Amino acid sequence: VVGCGPGSAPDGWGAEDGHGDILIASTAPNGGRVAADFDFSEEVVLGAPQCIGGDGDDCDGGIVLFGSESPGFAALFEDEPGEGLYVLPEGIDVSLELVDHSPEASFFVNGTLLDTAGASVVLGKSREGLHVHGEFQLAFPGGTEPDGEYFLTFRLTADSPSFAASEDYVLDLHADAEHMDEHDDHEHEEHEGEHDDEHDHGAADITIVVDSGGDIEIEEEEHDDDCDAFVDEHRDGCARTGGLHQRLQR
Repeated sequence: VVGCGPGSAPDGWGAEDGHGDILIASTAPNGGRVAADFDFSEEVVLGAPQCIGGDGDDCDGGIVLFGSESPGFAALFEDEPGEGLYVLPEGIDVSLELVDHSPEASFFVNGTLLDTAGASVVLGKSREGLHVHGEFQLAFPGGTEPDGEYFLTFRLTADSPSFAASEDYVLDLHADAEHMDEHDDHEHEEHEGEHDDEHDHGAADITIVVDSGGDIEIEEEEHDDDCDAFVDEHRDGCARTGGLHQRLQR
């Protein structure tokens, strides 16, 4: 059983790995294709594994979830003609579409889990409203050691006929149980002290049960809006279990 609030998330949960945000722009002034400015040759490290619905050190009968809030997505705010990148006009909704992914990989953002090719979500509205951090996730059955190559491929689209969809971008993902960003851990400790009362008032608990036939059943306790508001601000363990809950229902 996993609860909601900073006290229920492990140290370093959703830790950032040092990457800057993926900056969203276009390939021409007021037109062209949507484009992403990021070094896609570097792998994204997912850390702070959390056992959900399992028991013991090996998380028997449960799911082990690795995650990272980095990189996030943000708008480019200054033209870079030398790089062929230009600022998007104000008021453009930018969406992310999942093109392909490892079976273990998913992306949870704005309350939506993307774990199926073709699934999409609006990231935000350019320019001021386009800055979001979701969570890149890798999920493994309890007792499994991550040892493969994992990836997530996406494209970006805009709700304007002036902009064509971006090319496909590939993020290489790596699970590392020891990975934790010091800045993120410091913020976690501060919020843990500041919001003890808040997370006592909002809870979203789930229980994962695997029956003898191998079917997964999910039991979830209802929670109030206090927890939802807290997640919006801090992206704590509720967001993580919410994403997993959506994933297991499919």
